[in-house]
Amino acid sequence: KLLFNLGHSLRTKVTIGVVIPLVLILGVSTAVDYARHRELALRDLSFVAAQTAEVIENGLYHEMLSHNLQGIQHMLDAMGDDKKIRAIYLLDTTGRVAFAPQEVDAGRQLDDRDPNCQPCHALPVAQRPSSVMFTLPDGRRVFRSMAPIENRTECHECHDPDQRLNGVLLTDVWAAPLEAPLAADLRETILWWAGTVIVTVIVIYLILSRLVVRRLERVALALARFGQDRLDLRLSPDSPDE
Repeated sequence: KLLFNLGHSLRTKVTIGVVIPLVLILGVSTAVDYARHRELALRDLSFVAAQTAEVIENGLYHEMLSHNLQGIQHMLDAMGDDKKIRAIYLLDTTGRVAFAPQEVDAGRQLDDRDPNCQPCHALPVAQRPSSVMFTLPDGRRVFRSMAPIENRTECHECHDPDQRLNGVLLTDVWAAPLEAPLAADLRETILWWAGTVIVTVIVIYLILSRLVVRRLERVALALARFGQDRLDLRLSPDSPDE
């Protein structure tokens, strides 16, 4: 019983002492790495959104300069067919939807007091980001980018030269396609560090059993027999370990 308690208790304590720090260290490092990857992914998406908005804006300028309103509508209709896009609006300077895919929501006045607009509009103009992530009431997440349409010189024929902007291109992209690979990567990372913990525990358990516990069991056995008045017993250590 003494030998069993000694071996069982020592193995258990050392195993727990190894598992808990490993789980904490790997868990924290995984969380930090996931947050960093997510931030980089959002930064890349923001850059792509900005480049895409610039391409769209250039196309819109061409149609605007040629007064081809039907061409503008066709462009937004084609982009609105993409299932990854939740909404794409061309807003005027008052926040009214001037153009939208299939003319859905055309003429609607957007309110900057809307909770989805507050992450930007709650900040001073100079500090407002060009993109933001927000969550809809149903729990789905959306990545929104806002691309201002500058009032260029060639636009002054129709627009007031003192006006800095002609409008804003608002694009909402579903975040699920972005977050799905991140979630899969997180699951894979968790499986890897779970496997690392298991293998480490097994290896340490075997090493501990061979190099420490068995030697202590021999000492415990000798002490138990010594307690039974067998005073002729001697320990013959095969190593100088204390």
